[in-house]
Amino acid sequence: MSDGRTHYHFFKGKRNKPIIVCLHGISSKGTSWLDFAKLCNKQGYSVLCPDFYGRGFSDAVPKERNNIHLFTTQIAELLTQIYSLYPILPQIGIYLIGMSMGGAVAAEFTRIYTKLVRKTILIAPAGLIKHPPIVNLAISLGLHKLLSKFITRSRIKQQLTKSFYNKSNPKIQDYISYLVEETLSWKKNHKGHILSINSTISNFEFTKLLDTYKVINKNNTPLFVIWGDKDVICSFTGLDIIKNTVSNVKTLVLKDCGHLDFWVIPKLKKKVYTSSLDFFNS
Repeated sequence: MSDGRTHYHFFKGKRNKPIIVCLHGISSKGTSWLDFAKLCNKQGYSVLCPDFYGRGFSDAVPKERNNIHLFTTQIAELLTQIYSLYPILPQIGIYLIGMSMGGAVAAEFTRIYTKLVRKTILIAPAGLIKHPPIVNLAISLGLHKLLSKFITRSRIKQQLTKSFYNKSNPKIQDYISYLVEETLSWKKNHKGHILSINSTISNFEFTKLLDTYKVINKNNTPLFVIWGDKDVICSFTGLDIIKNTVSNVKTLVLKDCGHLDFWVIPKLKKKVYTSSLDFFNS
């Protein structure tokens, strides 16, 4: 595409149902959605799970501003390619589901392409909570770029652990270990990955999307927001901001859940998957 190759998984379903597009977080990849994609596909939905630029097997574009415009354009261009397979796409529309940074991209995509997006699900979306002044200063000074040169296994583990509330759960401990090794593998084998992450930290609109939700509210797009009540990465307080801004919104609070716990703990995962599919089916 215009900014490089995009890797994706596509599950073909019935041609008369909306295509579900699943968007991952800042340091994840499209395959994180495969279980959910297969569940939706069994009910007849076509499902698209792309890797954002610089993640998974997609090309990195670190010299470009890795901001929300880059990623919404990437998804729009990919859907244009899918349109050749599904010429009725404008009629059937799409459903969006996005997690964390992918939630922010999903919200902005919903704002821009309001006639195409029929429903949107956001899971702990970024874009609403202001950074403390010290964090803004660190980013402006580029300290994250400096620290990325000294990535170690212990430091990665320390950062990832913050994303979980149930830290002592053996399944979460195993998952953290898996993520640590995956991050080290990306650093070694995907030369643009760390540069892309740094560019995203510098340029993405992590605190500036309130107006996006005002437009979603104006357009009355059905919205479903899911959030863990122990999330400290994308603060749980963001849920109240959305509820006070968007009238046509359904919400689900995950009890005793941090930012990423629901990917691992079966009862939380089932609740997210089941409620999301119910929302799309309703």
